Parts: sequence; C-alpha cells; structure tokens
Amino acid sequence: MKATENYRQESDIVAQWISECCELDPNYFERSNVLFENHNYYCKQRELKTNITIFGRNMGKKFRKERYPEGNVYIGLRIRKDQENLKKKVLYDSINVEKDYW
Repeated sequence: MKATENYRQESDIVAQWISECCELDPNYFERSNVLFENHNYYCKQRELKTNITIFGRNMGKKFRKERYPEGNVYIGLRIRKDQENLKKKVLYDSINVEKDYW
C-alpha cells in the first residue's frame, strides 16, 4: 500500500514539473540530462524528493527516448522558453561556473 502511494506521488511530481516547466510537441526534443537537472532543481526549490531513477522511470512511460553519441534525448518536449534562464542556471550550477562569468 505504501509503495503504491509513493509511486503515485513520484509520478505526480514529474507530471507537475512537465506541466509547469515544459512545452509539448511531437517535434520537440531535449537532452535527458538537461531535463533531469531542471526537474531536480524544480524539486529542490519545493523541497520534494527525486532522483534519476524516479525521473527516468516516469519519463520513459510518457516519452520516447533516443540515444545519440552526444547524449540521450527525450522526444516530444522541451524546456519552456520562460525557463531558459533556469536552464542556464542549472547548467552553470552543474559545472560550477561563476555566474559573473557570463
């Protein structure tokens, strides 16, 4: 019973993040690491728990994933344009670049 409730809650977090932070279209795509970092930041800001396994499991049920030499992408969504600054912040934070650099 507890496991089922946890699973539903995890699914709802990913669905909520998609609704608030992503645009959906069959022609859109985004690198999986960019999506996860954005999702992870979203969860941290709301004090929600997540990890790459939860994220990947839920994304795999909703979107097709393709592998390329440059990295994996999910087809059918992208980070919303108004989230671009957050996307950059996430990328900067993940590589420890000072924000004054840009």
